[in-house]
Amino acid sequence: MRKGDGMSKQTQRRGNHSGRLELRGNKWLAIWMVNGKRQSQSTGETDRAAAEKWLARKLETVKTSDGLRKLDKDAETIREMQKTVLGAALVEIEKQKAELSDGVQALRFDEAWNAYERTPKRKSVTPITLSHIQVKFERLWKWIAENHPEVTELRHVTPEIAAEFAGSIRGEYVPATYNLFLAAYSQIWTTLAAEIRATTNPWGREHLPRLDAPESERRDITDEELARIFEAARKVIPPLHYLFMVLLYTGMRIGDAAKLEWRHIDLARGFISIMPEKTRRFKTRVKIPILPPLRAMLESYPPNAREGYVMPEMAKQYKRGKLSEMVTRFFKNKCGIETNRKTDVGKRRHSVVTAHSFRHTFISKAANAGIPFAIVQQIVGHSTAKQCRHYFHEDEDATLRAFAAFPIEGHKRAALANHGQGDVIEADFVETPAPTEREARRAALVAALAEIEKNGDADERKAAAELLADRARELSKL
Repeated sequence: MRKGDGMSKQTQRRGNHSGRLELRGNKWLAIWMVNGKRQSQSTGETDRAAAEKWLARKLETVKTSDGLRKLDKDAETIREMQKTVLGAALVEIEKQKAELSDGVQALRFDEAWNAYERTPKRKSVTPITLSHIQVKFERLWKWIAENHPEVTELRHVTPEIAAEFAGSIRGEYVPATYNLFLAAYSQIWTTLAAEIRATTNPWGREHLPRLDAPESERRDITDEELARIFEAARKVIPPLHYLFMVLLYTGMRIGDAAKLEWRHIDLARGFISIMPEKTRRFKTRVKIPILPPLRAMLESYPPNAREGYVMPEMAKQYKRGKLSEMVTRFFKNKCGIETNRKTDVGKRRHSVVTAHSFRHTFISKAANAGIPFAIVQQIVGHSTAKQCRHYFHEDEDATLRAFAAFPIEGHKRAALANHGQGDVIEADFVETPAPTEREARRAALVAALAEIEKNGDADERKAAAELLADRARELSKL
């Protein structure tokens, strides 16, 4: 036997990825180590040389596989390192960007109002509403100048500063007015977001929750108060009774009533068609039937005077921002009506009776008279029934008299002070129609409903035909 024949049954190699052969029966078994773990597999060869070649190929495959796994691990490590380096670089870039931004002024307080007023991105509102927003903004600007003189740009108003200001006015106003302040500032910040270059809106609800506002206590006007109002209104100049007639019999807001134009009035068809100023941005037009007392007043104008504003003096006073105050003062001083009440907030008083109370009165009287609420909602231009019902005040007196607020037969003609505009109708607001008058009124309403269905334009028929038909059928059974 040759030297080494004693080792013929096995060949041993040491180290990782090393192997050896062992003869098992007449075939060679391959054994190798990978990361300290023993691996074995039969080569299927009886010839030693062939078995060694098999083992060599196997070890090469194992080395290659382990190498690829190592490469993958190294690549992952490299990617993590890249992320760390790039993340640090981005932080530094953002820091430099912020420093650069701080070095360039954004929109200042002394520039903000002109920018807001002129931007086409601003929400469309009436001139009076815009003036109210301006007053609120100027109050904030003054407070900032006094309490935080270092803050000259809108973007530097933090949620903490906003909360400090909100706390300073919270005790002055009722919740609804307090909420209007916050809404005005939030709207300005949102509209001028690009110019301000602020990363947050400090007036948003997430920073400053709104207060729960109790329902308004503004009420409608009683029949006895209406009689006093019209009696006193005929004795003053400008002739407020013309304005009050329009407010009472149309339910318009005071601005729309004061600026009512003859081009809005179609006496032949019996409708006033206007686009309310408050909802003008929605392009919504409302059509209001002309009730007989209002028709008589409008027809008292000479035909050659029916152009432009129906009440030029009222339009002038409204544009000057004096009309609402004039009406409230008239109620209190000339009619003895308590127009507001003391609140629990500071020295503020809560409005109870104002010019807007005519709108409450119109809706209440119409609804209590049995006119379908959908029709009332359409006439006054409310977008939802919930909003319209906010104006509805039901009480026993109103329910018993039903439609007495529109006493079509309960009016008498009276010669009043001319003021260059002819006679008007004096309303007997406390007279309750007799049963025969109710029947006549129902018949007149049925005829009016039939006329609208027959001759109304597409908009009128679309909005009212079905409801009007139902109402006419109901009335025909009474």
